[in-house]
Amino acid sequence: MPRIPGLRRLFRLPLHGQRRVAADVDAELRFHMEMREAELRAQGMDERAARDEALRRFGDLEDARRYCRALDARRDEHARRQSVWQGWTQDLRFAARQLRRAPMVTVTAALTIALGVGATTAIYSAVHRLILDPVPYPHGDRLVWLQQAWGNNQMLVSATAELADTWRSGARSLELTTFASTSEMTLREGNTLTTEHVALIEPSLFDMLGARPLLGRTFDSTEMRGASAPVAMLSYVDWRTRFGGTRDILGRVVDLDGRPYTIIGVAPRDFDMPDSYRERHAFFLPLTPDTARMSLTVLARLRPGVTVAQATKELDQLRTAYFETAPRVGLARLSAATGFHAFVRPLGDAFFTGPARDALLILFGAVGLVLLIACANVANVLLARGASRERELAVRTALGAGRGRIVRQLVTESALLALLGGVLGLVLAAGTLRFIVAHRPEDLAQLSAVRLEPGMLAFGLVLALLTGVLFGLLPALLVTDRRNDDALKASGRSLAGRRGARRVRAALVMAEVGLSVVLLVGAGLLVRSLRAMEDVPLGFDAAGLTTLSLAPPRDDPWTIQKSELFSDALLQRVRSVPGVQGATLSSGFPGHGGMMMGALQVEGRASPIAGAGTPMGIASATSDYFSLIRLPVVDGRPFDAHPDTSRHEVLINATMARALWPGEHAVGKRVRFSEEHDAPWNTVVGVVQDVHLPGQRASGRRAYTVYFPPPQLFALTLIVRHVPGGASPIPALRRALAEVNPRMRVLSASEIPDLLDRMLAGPRFILALLSGFATLAVILAAVGLYGVLAYTVTQRTREIGLRIALGASPAGVLRSVLRQGVGMALAGAALGLLAAAALTRLMRSLLFGVTPLDVPSYVTAALLLVFVSVLATWLPAHRAARADPVAALRAD
Repeated sequence: MPRIPGLRRLFRLPLHGQRRVAADVDAELRFHMEMREAELRAQGMDERAARDEALRRFGDLEDARRYCRALDARRDEHARRQSVWQGWTQDLRFAARQLRRAPMVTVTAALTIALGVGATTAIYSAVHRLILDPVPYPHGDRLVWLQQAWGNNQMLVSATAELADTWRSGARSLELTTFASTSEMTLREGNTLTTEHVALIEPSLFDMLGARPLLGRTFDSTEMRGASAPVAMLSYVDWRTRFGGTRDILGRVVDLDGRPYTIIGVAPRDFDMPDSYRERHAFFLPLTPDTARMSLTVLARLRPGVTVAQATKELDQLRTAYFETAPRVGLARLSAATGFHAFVRPLGDAFFTGPARDALLILFGAVGLVLLIACANVANVLLARGASRERELAVRTALGAGRGRIVRQLVTESALLALLGGVLGLVLAAGTLRFIVAHRPEDLAQLSAVRLEPGMLAFGLVLALLTGVLFGLLPALLVTDRRNDDALKASGRSLAGRRGARRVRAALVMAEVGLSVVLLVGAGLLVRSLRAMEDVPLGFDAAGLTTLSLAPPRDDPWTIQKSELFSDALLQRVRSVPGVQGATLSSGFPGHGGMMMGALQVEGRASPIAGAGTPMGIASATSDYFSLIRLPVVDGRPFDAHPDTSRHEVLINATMARALWPGEHAVGKRVRFSEEHDAPWNTVVGVVQDVHLPGQRASGRRAYTVYFPPPQLFALTLIVRHVPGGASPIPALRRALAEVNPRMRVLSASEIPDLLDRMLAGPRFILALLSGFATLAVILAAVGLYGVLAYTVTQRTREIGLRIALGASPAGVLRSVLRQGVGMALAGAALGLLAAAALTRLMRSLLFGVTPLDVPSYVTAALLLVFVSVLATWLPAHRAARADPVAALRAD
């Protein structure tokens, strides 16, 4: 193994210093003993007596030795630390001077690091807040969500109020249990009406989450019983945005659903319902006994030492015992159905799940690739920078500097450069986070809780330093791997063209191109998926349709008779609104109705098609429903205009008809949706075309849809067809509703084209971010390729000039340089395609209508990268072809 100058000094172990200190102390004590013995012998003592007397006068020699060793060790350690500190400060000062001497290199490298570190820190902040630490509350690992699940947890159902009470009173595995619910209420501010998300909670939710009101108080016992005037707590965000953060907010009155609510408190920042949906709730109301609790959220905290499996077993036993005696009506009938069981879900698993979680992880992987590309670019810059300083480094080596000392100096320069880029990156991270939060779609409301916290600032700086040290070490080792005499004899330009350095630079460029191909393929797959979502045939004509989701007053029991009277009056009034071409009431807008769980039986078959709990989409449809939304009836007829004659009739969608009666006509067949033998049969009178919403992944029994006549379902969704292209009819429809029944609540109001467009907002948002990162990666890869070729052409100036002087044509030189650049790009693209084939499988949950191995996406990405690479190669190749041989031969 060749001897490397300075390596022993660089890696000197502390043990060597301790041995040297011990040897010095022993030598010092031996000197003093010998001097005392000589003095005593001069006074007339013999040698043995002089040694004994010297030992007696000196005292405990071992104790003196330990004291002197400790004293010397402290002095030696202090000197060593001072020497190291002086060395590092000297390195830092020298590094700062070197960076100032090359401002273009410094700015380019720092900005490159800033782009990679900034993007990575921003996305990691979201990953940390939403995935790694989604429950930022005390004992967050013990907080769980109690639900009911069907089958293999394929469908989750909320617990009924009675079952939730049973769990709270009987479960010994739970330390604290609280109930909550969510709703929408209409907020009136002057003449402006807005629909706000509202959470109905118990005060124990604050105790469970370890939170205290920022202002005011929570609800007291009389307010929880509903025995006092209505009160509300305000969210932190609405307190700051709607009321300007004024501290005299307490006691103000807001109008919610036509009732005055007095504000008694302001919730702390980031306090919200910790459920899986995570809409931002503007107001918090007490969960009173008379509150509708059909969709009840049950949150609990496990006792110390209790596992989720143990709690699940106990709650399932309590559930079984409860439904053995409980009356099975309404939601309780569904909950008691065969196949349902208790389901305990940690809050950390429920916060950010499904495709949204996968999308965030994919984005984090994408910015990781961007960071690697940025680091490869910086490594190439540092390699070129170090190669141009080889003669300087050789002179320093000749003057006694070891290789380790020089490597430390170069790594210090790269670390200082990385620190500068890291500071800029944190600024970019803050701006990126603000942009992401400001432009997030509605279905990614969880992103509003993400901020650049102090821990993330430290993460960004550490990441920058690590990238600087790791990717600065390779160039430092390469540029110092040279004998002094060779470096001093050769010119700087010839040194930089060594085969090892060229190979490393080429490998870095190929890695950049390959990683860029992976990102481009991912973006291409998402583009193809989005187009497939947009091209899905809806089955109906959405243009000119508007829907209002209504709800009756909370204190007014809603009956079929009231529903029929309200429907007739509302439709008559709405149809008289200018621009309205037709109106109907249903249980939901097309493709987004309710869900029915029951045993599906077909007449003439001995057993049900499926067991209890088969999920099927349901909707209420009047005789003019299908003509209004222009949903074709492909077989049979719609309902009769007289509800009495259609009481036991149903229409089904084409998928259900093909599944139940393959090769037959479904019209005239009879089905029923109950296990009871005396349940009435329903006659299929028509088959309608399937309804598909953008990105909807309906499969199996969930693709079944059944349409019932109005009396069998509460029809509280108003669907209106109006003249498209004009002003929004929603304000006029709200006024018409207020004239018919001013106490009816509007839960949501949307034009269906806008509603369908919002369904694609999430995929578009993810596509925009991933496309932005892919574009950044391509730019960095192109810059890296251009930099390597431009540097190579500069180093080959004499060679190119000599070749031209000997008769080589400019076209030949152009082809030579182009061949080098395109060759690196093709090799990198091939490696990138292989990596993409392996990595894009992780995107499967985000894709729609395409596979992870979609050939057009791969071909497009590869061709785009090669095209960009040719453009990046052309300029240095063109400059080489136009080189003046005389000037090139005169150049050093």
